Amino acid sequence: MVSPELVVVMGGMTGPDERAIRGTHTRLLRTNGFISHEQAGSLQVEYLTAKGHRTLGYAYSVASAVELVARERHGGAARAASAFALPDLSVEKIDPRQPTTVARAVDRWTAPGSSVTAVCAHNDEIALMILECLYERGLRPGVDLSVIGVDDIPAARINLTTVRVDVDAWSRAVADGALSILLGNERPTLEGEYLEVVARSSA
Repeated sequence: MVSPELVVVMGGMTGPDERAIRGTHTRLLRTNGFISHEQAGSLQVEYLTAKGHRTLGYAYSVASAVELVARERHGGAARAASAFALPDLSVEKIDPRQPTTVARAVDRWTAPGSSVTAVCAHNDEIALMILECLYERGLRPGVDLSVIGVDDIPAARINLTTVRVDVDAWSRAVADGALSILLGNERPTLEGEYLEVVARSSA
């Protein structure tokens, strides 16, 4: 049976796993919660505002698997919009399993009379679906409607502006924290700035 000195918990633990560790010499380094989803939403709005956009859309994911993350990312974007004295975000609910929800949102944001010039998407998957809808309508991302995502998945690296985790900085912080615990030093804090905007042609 494996009995490690340290377990690094990246996304939470099941009850049975945690109970199995309790009472042993194994120590835990919990990393979840130190990368702020609210900040991701805020960075999207800050970036678009700096580009001169004033009326923003928001593509809100209704996928049950990301319910908490969706709420936090949207909350960060809404608070940033308020801080910049922008109009309320034009929120459209998106089900990634239903492409028609994306098409309907794009049609609303780009309809005659709409003042929306840029959209914050919950994640890159939804952002890329929005880009595809724009192409189908003969519209140009970054010109007719700017779009920014979150996560920097491989498919985003062609032309999608997005918010990503600075993996190098985060990895160093986790490694330093693990070493500190193993050496018996004071329990480390992992708080820091780990998110950054990657600018590409979509916004």
